[in-house]
Amino acid sequence: MRKSDRWSFVALGIGVAVILGGVQLFAMLDDPPAPPPAPKPAFCPDNPTRGARSGTSYEEVAAPYQGKGPHPVELVLMQEDVEQIDLPLAWKPGLNDGPPKVQVVACVYQNMVRSPEKRPTCLYSHLPGHLSHSLRTQRDLSKAIKVSLLKARYAFQLYEAKTAKPLGRFEVAGAKHCPAQYRLNTGGVIAQEPDEEGLRKALRPYVERTLSAQPSPSRS
Repeated sequence: MRKSDRWSFVALGIGVAVILGGVQLFAMLDDPPAPPPAPKPAFCPDNPTRGARSGTSYEEVAAPYQGKGPHPVELVLMQEDVEQIDLPLAWKPGLNDGPPKVQVVACVYQNMVRSPEKRPTCLYSHLPGHLSHSLRTQRDLSKAIKVSLLKARYAFQLYEAKTAKPLGRFEVAGAKHCPAQYRLNTGGVIAQEPDEEGLRKALRPYVERTLSAQPSPSRS
């Protein structure tokens, strides 16, 4: 083969490789992205008068509601204006290598109570950002954000996490103190958070009781 022909053959091979590589790259770019995993249905119903939705992720990760307490409980807040509710550490579900898995799910519903025209006022620090924190001292009152505190009650509907079986229902009054945080641009009002002491008292019988183990299915 002549030298010129050999160089032509090499150039042709390089061109083919570049074209094939471009086709492969274009095919990779042209492929649609993998669809996101389908969202799992929510466990808690829209209101506490309905049953929970079974067949959710709780069915896979939860432990049966049986044996000696404490039975770890997970709170599902159905209103966005409640930032969080603190529970004793022993009542909270842990990670795979930590305390026992969740056994009880408490769906939390807010019920606004009509307040008198003269409402208590909460003061929050005027800081840039999404949240403002409650003032702990009387300093800089002139710069504080004044927010009306709305009375609220909360309904707690309890279910066994693994089976979605209803376990009980109770109500808790709102706390009299101002919430620790105020979300900006929410109209100058804030709802009472659940009274933590009242919640612990109502929730304790479900969390700390001792339950007999479910009988194993009989074998024929």
